[in-house]
Amino acid sequence: MKRTNLLLVIILVIALALRIVNIENNPPAMYGDELTMVLDVNSILHTGFDSTGKFLPLNFSMGGGRPVGYGYFSLPFVAVFGTTALAIRMLSILSGVGLVLLMYFLGEILFSKKVGLVAAGVLAVSPWDISLSRGGFEAHFALFLSVAGLVLFLKAKQNPKFYVLSAVMFGLAVHTYSTFKLLLPLFAPLLIWFGGVKNITLVNRRFIMTSALVLMITFGLVAYKGLFTGSETRFNNLNIFSQQDLKQQIVQKIDFDRNTAVLPIGIAKLFHNRPIEYTEKLVESYFKNFSMDFLFLTGDRQPRHNMATHGQLYIMEIFTIFFGLGFLWKHNKKILGFLIGWLLIAPTAATLLLEQHALRDNFMLPPLILLSSLGLISIWNIQGRFSKIKFLVILAFIIQFLFFAERLYFLSGNQLNRFWSYPTKQAVELAIKSKNDFNYVILSSRIDNAEFAYPVYARINPQAIQHSYKIPLGEYLFKKYDENVYIGDIAQEKIVEFVNSLKGSVIYIGSVDEAKNFGTSFDTFYNTDLQPSFVVLKRLK
Repeated sequence: MKRTNLLLVIILVIALALRIVNIENNPPAMYGDELTMVLDVNSILHTGFDSTGKFLPLNFSMGGGRPVGYGYFSLPFVAVFGTTALAIRMLSILSGVGLVLLMYFLGEILFSKKVGLVAAGVLAVSPWDISLSRGGFEAHFALFLSVAGLVLFLKAKQNPKFYVLSAVMFGLAVHTYSTFKLLLPLFAPLLIWFGGVKNITLVNRRFIMTSALVLMITFGLVAYKGLFTGSETRFNNLNIFSQQDLKQQIVQKIDFDRNTAVLPIGIAKLFHNRPIEYTEKLVESYFKNFSMDFLFLTGDRQPRHNMATHGQLYIMEIFTIFFGLGFLWKHNKKILGFLIGWLLIAPTAATLLLEQHALRDNFMLPPLILLSSLGLISIWNIQGRFSKIKFLVILAFIIQFLFFAERLYFLSGNQLNRFWSYPTKQAVELAIKSKNDFNYVILSSRIDNAEFAYPVYARINPQAIQHSYKIPLGEYLFKKYDENVYIGDIAQEKIVEFVNSLKGSVIYIGSVDEAKNFGTSFDTFYNTDLQPSFVVLKRLK
């Protein structure tokens, strides 16, 4: 027991180190969702109202109606660290470490302490989870809550009080990331089947009724938010049935197929219609989530979710997962059915959005880690003339981890910093530095997320943000922060004329594409990737 605990502590320390090292600078800046989140959290912390003036909201309108779970649980970190990257990422970091611990418990419950330790170790160095841990991603916290709910549910066989805590965890998850509103109701029947219907019906009814009440309240709030607060705005705009370009493509394809088919039009309509076309798109989208390209080669192609541009898993896990499936087929088909069912449910939400997405697909990660861990143990237990293969497998894992770590910790922060709005951070820092040197500091809203980045990095009082509104300066309207900082949009061909019309010294910080209107009298600032970040036009007194 002491040895197991010591190994687990070592694994947790490694997991924390991999997730928190240099977190303020890699990723090098906060991207849009992190900026708006930390603004809202800081505002609620100090005033009780979010940045738009809503009292203790049920969803954040600046984030397209995103759930508030991550924000409210980030309050203590923002209270301690302020409006910093560490503050808004700390919950995700701790979620990653917490998931490592939960994988130990899940492996122990389903199999043994040995499997639990290996599962914790595999997740500790998982490219998928490390990447999610290093950004302020609500989906990562929701995954932690969901796995915590699962572990508590399984432990409730010995202590039925855990059913209530399990329901609370699942309830918090659906109010943290929207895809879990769909995934957890689909997962519930599988979990009840696996956990044992007989066990649930015989335990103390108080705990079952309390758990049911918690879930009723949870989904009642979900329904309320969907109907009255616009919480599903983002999903409604992105799902397959709302994509206008896709709808037009399908209509054109149907018309073409019907007109070219050598069939009577009535029969052609049976084979070429919207339900069939949409079904084909959904099936194609669903199976892409299990593709070699997504899982093992290139992964999510959005560098914010996949910072090392690496497969979501290590290539060697193709083999360990295969061995894990073989082990369960031979020894425990019920657990095999549970894990396969879990995997089949996990991509449902991403399928509706027609994408392979490290955040929306992250519910796939725990069963894949369990299978990979079982396979790793199976390979390690190989005896005879093939026994040396175990050392090759471990060596391959180490080599892959080193390549992943090099890209993550030494390359991606510089190479892919634009995906984290680093040029915006540079521009804002220049604006803050210039406040005392110019009468007017004008920051172009064409610079990505500038309107959110300035109050975050300048640490503007939340009440000032809540009561900010656009004021006129010349013929244009600007958001004004501090005494002389203006953020807004000027017609590109009139920027120089506008700057010259102001009385006093002016610094205009604009996007690179605005430079074509400046002539030759401007400065260009460059990013760490050696590409232009923004341009600066100055006019002295």
